[in-house]
Amino acid sequence: MRLLLLAAISPLFQTVTAVTVQSYWKIPDGNQSDFASTYTEGNILPTAWNGWDSSWTNYYLNGTTIADLWVTSYNFKQYQYSQYPTGNVNISQAGSYNWTIDVTSTGLANTAEYVLRFIQPGQTYNSSALQISSTGFIILPSQVTTTTTTTPTSTSTQASTSTTSVITLTPTTTTTSAAVDPSSSVLNSGAKAGIGVGVAVGVIGILAFLAFILRRRGYFTQDSSAFSSSEPEQNSVVEPAELNATSEEASKNDYLPVPVHELSGSPPLPIELDASKTY
Repeated sequence: MRLLLLAAISPLFQTVTAVTVQSYWKIPDGNQSDFASTYTEGNILPTAWNGWDSSWTNYYLNGTTIADLWVTSYNFKQYQYSQYPTGNVNISQAGSYNWTIDVTSTGLANTAEYVLRFIQPGQTYNSSALQISSTGFIILPSQVTTTTTTTPTSTSTQASTSTTSVITLTPTTTTTSAAVDPSSSVLNSGAKAGIGVGVAVGVIGILAFLAFILRRRGYFTQDSSAFSSSEPEQNSVVEPAELNATSEEASKNDYLPVPVHELSGSPPLPIELDASKTY
């Protein structure tokens, strides 16, 4: 019977003993271990709490229920970073505050581990100040796009789960910004002149090509016309030309037959010569 009773009340006992001052933090979750939550630079961290009664504020803040909210490095003695987001917060009741994460680049370069702390108002945070702190959390730099011409290398970041260790981050990326010239989208006079010359040359080339095509077409048409005119007409009859009467008479005289003289049929008789004459 006693064993059954102990078994029944054991979970209740464990629940009561698990409650700590950090358990009243909602964001970051005070019921989780340190560095279980990770946030990014530039984002909003909606911090929230359930409120602490006098038993907690008397012990941790000497009875103060109005406190200032600070963000500090987790291991403040090793690397001192502190930031004051807001003040005069009534922590005896539930509340919240949207904190835009804006840790300096130097701070992020030295540590990624941070914590929220409520301290007595009107004080600057130091490691000996009375406080109600949250569980530790990780803040990473915002994503930066870097253009390189060398072989790309990857860098991994590890977060230790030990509450006494500190991670030192060395920045390995460089943010470069290039100003955009608003006049770069407007063509200068040289570009306009070049475009004008190019268009003119193109138009002249097209006109020359069309003229060449038209000339060749006209040439072939003319040749075909000449060829057709040189052929004799099939149905045409050549009329004889009239000759001039003078030229006709002259041509007749040119072709008159030569008269033929007939010789005597009897051979000539020999004639005796006079011997007394000298020839």
